[in-house]
Amino acid sequence: MKKSGEIQQLPVINVNKNEKIGNVKGFIINPEKKEVVALTIVPAEPLEGLWAVPFSCNLNIVGTAVMVEDLDEPVSVSEDDSLLSACIKEIYLIGSAAS
Repeated sequence: MKKSGEIQQLPVINVNKNEKIGNVKGFIINPEKKEVVALTIVPAEPLEGLWAVPFSCNLNIVGTAVMVEDLDEPVSVSEDDSLLSACIKEIYLIGSAAS
């Protein structure tokens, strides 16, 4: 299992198209379920707002990259109610511990 610091900055690759979607910036945590529900990313193409890759998109962390299936482009957090509500709760990841 990788620590949070090892995942940040990894490239996010769409395996269906064999292209880079972006790089991992951070995490979205659901405090009720005590789990990471998405990775926030810096998109490969400049986009405004906060963008994420939900774990529900068949996401695998392998070696030096995050591989994603079933996702052509990152999800806008402002357009996804479940991701937005988790972000509003202001759960911060410090090292490998949530606070």
